[in-house]
Amino acid sequence: QLGLVALLGPLMPLTLPPPSGWPLIAALGLSIWLLLGFSLAPLLSLSQVSPHAVLQSRPVRVTPAAGLTYGLALVAALGVGYWLSGDLLLTLWTLVGLLVIGGLVALLGRGLLFGLKQVQAQMSWSWRQALRRLIRQPGETLLQLSTFTLAFTAVLLVARGGEQLVNDWQRQLPAERPDQFAVDIQPFERQDFEVFLQDQGVAAAQVYPIVRARLTQINQQPAVSQVPARHQGDNTLRRELNLTWQTQLQEGNQLIAGHWWDHWPAPSAPIPVSVESGMAERLGLSLGDALSFNLAGQTLDVQVASLREADWDSFNPNFYVIFPPWALQDFSHTYLASFSMPAEEAAFMQGATRQFPGVAFLDVRSILQQAEGVIRQLSLGVQYLLGFVLLAGLLVTWSLMMASLDARQREAALLKVLGVARRTLARRQYAEFLLLGGLSGLLAAVLGEGLYALMAERLFGLSWQVAPTFWLLPPLVGALLLAVFARFALQPSLEEKPHRLLKRLG
Repeated sequence: QLGLVALLGPLMPLTLPPPSGWPLIAALGLSIWLLLGFSLAPLLSLSQVSPHAVLQSRPVRVTPAAGLTYGLALVAALGVGYWLSGDLLLTLWTLVGLLVIGGLVALLGRGLLFGLKQVQAQMSWSWRQALRRLIRQPGETLLQLSTFTLAFTAVLLVARGGEQLVNDWQRQLPAERPDQFAVDIQPFERQDFEVFLQDQGVAAAQVYPIVRARLTQINQQPAVSQVPARHQGDNTLRRELNLTWQTQLQEGNQLIAGHWWDHWPAPSAPIPVSVESGMAERLGLSLGDALSFNLAGQTLDVQVASLREADWDSFNPNFYVIFPPWALQDFSHTYLASFSMPAEEAAFMQGATRQFPGVAFLDVRSILQQAEGVIRQLSLGVQYLLGFVLLAGLLVTWSLMMASLDARQREAALLKVLGVARRTLARRQYAEFLLLGGLSGLLAAVLGEGLYALMAERLFGLSWQVAPTFWLLPPLVGALLLAVFARFALQPSLEEKPHRLLKRLG
């Protein structure tokens, strides 16, 4: 908690209340709940094991009745998920998704191991023996592979989504885009403002008239009642819209249905308007629909004459509703200008604020920088939390190492008796976990990249591009992490004399 607050402090300064004992109690309660859910079945099955079977070290078969109690593990997981989310359906879908992805990872891992088996004859003794041990223990291998891969995928996806998403977004921004907006330009100031921009060397400045109005009715009925239920809280119904008028279709906009003003007599009743396609889709509008706007107490009846698609990525002003010039130009209005800041920024702003004190300037660059900083900081915070998820995956791997420690030590002792050098045994163990970590990292890279591509295309509208770093680093980091774990967990057994090790293991 302290680490998370320290990471997010620059983004949103936090003052925490004095700590209480509730988080500790909740954590202990959840731990005991999960422990019972996952361990009660084997504990209950112990009552069915005879002393004779224990003394002879015979494998114990779990009865079907005891096997059914493993459903407690599912109940425990569902209980924790529901307690954390408060949504049973979300919890069920999350668990189903994890099971499906875990099964997919296990299948891919099995396929990779099978592929490596076909070329094991070309491997050295250490790598060949390591591969054989992984294949000989499929349950243990695939459990470690799935656990570590899923944890690693979560960390990679957030890292990719935080760092690379910002880079991809910046790369797809248009090179020539306005970075300044001037608002509340009065009609009597418009010509002087355009002359001022020209004198300052600002080229390609665009000026748009603005009239503010609220959408009140759709087809002679209250607007909210005519909108699909899921969009009745849409912001276009809750605030005044910025309307404008234009003679020609705005650059970057594309007409997808209907006709522009040249097919309508001017003036005409009802007034034809062009509606942005996204707004039309959300509000359920189509060609010919009648709309009513309230402009400072005056009702204006219009008809949807065309639908158009706006280029929101251009950073040029776009409008939901566009009118023909003769419909709005007699109403009270202001102007909005978009342009690129000249090189002499300080002199420009000083002259602009002195000559036009009522005009407000909006710096898009600072907004983009702030948005980028927020995304990176939040990504760092989420990665910090997912680091504990990765640690949990490593602890599962550690526990599986400990569970198989006796068998590993017995193998090591027998191989030493047969004349295998300690260094060769160490290379064999390192090769096993380098292979397991490398495969986990490779699967995490494939899975994370696939999920990121889907997220970028569907959620953010960005085209996916290959990031070599996110393909090369995961296998290397995964291999090194598991090799280091193996070093600390298994090294003592390599140092012990074989006769002492065999005597201790019985």
